[in-house]
Amino acid sequence: MTNERPTLRPVTLARLIEVVYLCESTPQSSESIADAIDVTDRRSRETILEACRLSFLREAASGPQGPMYASTDIGDRFLHFVQSEQWTEVSRILRSQSQHYDAYLDVVDSNDPKAPEELLEALQASEASSLRTYNQTSIDVLCDWAERLGAVQRNAFTGQYYMVQNSQQADDFVRCLVTTYDEFDHTTGLGMRQRYVSIPLLREHVCERLKWPRDAFDPALLDLFDENIGRMDLHGTIRDTGAKDARYGIKTIDLTETDQLVTTTHTTDRVMLGLEHRGRQFYYLELLDDDLHPMEVEL
Repeated sequence: MTNERPTLRPVTLARLIEVVYLCESTPQSSESIADAIDVTDRRSRETILEACRLSFLREAASGPQGPMYASTDIGDRFLHFVQSEQWTEVSRILRSQSQHYDAYLDVVDSNDPKAPEELLEALQASEASSLRTYNQTSIDVLCDWAERLGAVQRNAFTGQYYMVQNSQQADDFVRCLVTTYDEFDHTTGLGMRQRYVSIPLLREHVCERLKWPRDAFDPALLDLFDENIGRMDLHGTIRDTGAKDARYGIKTIDLTETDQLVTTTHTTDRVMLGLEHRGRQFYYLELLDDDLHPMEVEL
């Protein structure tokens, strides 16, 4: 890893990618980079320094506009994985180059799901003996990097972050789904049960408890539904239902390439997707029988 400054600069992934791309073929000055990405020279300089700290850039020479910067072999690898949209590999490179990011992922991995402020406290405690310091800005940057690259997920209803795991077990899914459903299928009014539970709500809580990636939930639920016709049912909903709304947005990253620049589009969506089945969108699950058949589910 590179020598670290005590704190992490507030630099987005998009800016890091843009700067490395601009310096890949021809060394660039801070001023030329600022012009290319339409930021102030101060912001350009801040991004360059962070890219140098990560060993993505190196100072190549000095020109009329001051120091010139070129991408390194590590920076070229970083850019290659960005352009091939291998976000897991992008995260691995960031982890190998940034002690802040590495320590952050260690803390998320070794704890139960936590809100950002709790992660900050845990990170400050675990790093107390190091020279590195963390504040609200740095935890926001680290959470943003990790979530957009898919290393962690944030429950869109509770705001808690957790490390995503690769292994998924069908039995665990069924048990967790039924338990979570029962928690939200609460008694209302005069002893009446709610029965219809929001699928986006179930998705977020089941994935948090099992540490599953979101894209594993829908196929598992559809497989379970196909094997348990009559024991569970799916329901649509009206367009303005609250089932689509979440408190926190889900952050994503998409590659954008033009003739002049390689960058990424970062989105934050608070409108939750339902379950797509046979060309229809379903937003509610109803369990008619808790005795489901999990062994037929293929994950």
